[in-house]
Amino acid sequence: MGVPTHVMQFSSGGAAVKDGGSSLLQFVSPLRQLDGAERWFITFYALPEGRSFEEVRGQATEQFLQAAGRSDAMTVEIRKLAAGQSRVGWVRYTVGHEHDGTLPLDVAIPLPTTSRPDTRCAPSRGTPQTET
Repeated sequence: MGVPTHVMQFSSGGAAVKDGGSSLLQFVSPLRQLDGAERWFITFYALPEGRSFEEVRGQATEQFLQAAGRSDAMTVEIRKLAAGQSRVGWVRYTVGHEHDGTLPLDVAIPLPTTSRPDTRCAPSRGTPQTET
């Protein structure tokens, strides 16, 4: 294994450290295991340069990619610095995808142990949500 650069953290409390040699299967397999109940989210973020996971464990991360829900119905969010927007510190994007057929545009994705009701995912609408 090379120098750790990223962390994949799971709703179970476990985490895996990744480096530049990580394979696609190391990302796809955990996503396929999301069940919407016990395994319901994965957060992926970069380690601060020169710091290990042990040094940053438990600290809030400012930028991340997160998947939540089930393997067949999930929402994917990206949180990043809001460059050029002086009144906004961060922007959160919910990612969707276009699809063929008569699937509904909004899909309820139940998320356990959150203060929010079910998340609604609009597959073709990637509207940014701002955070201050």
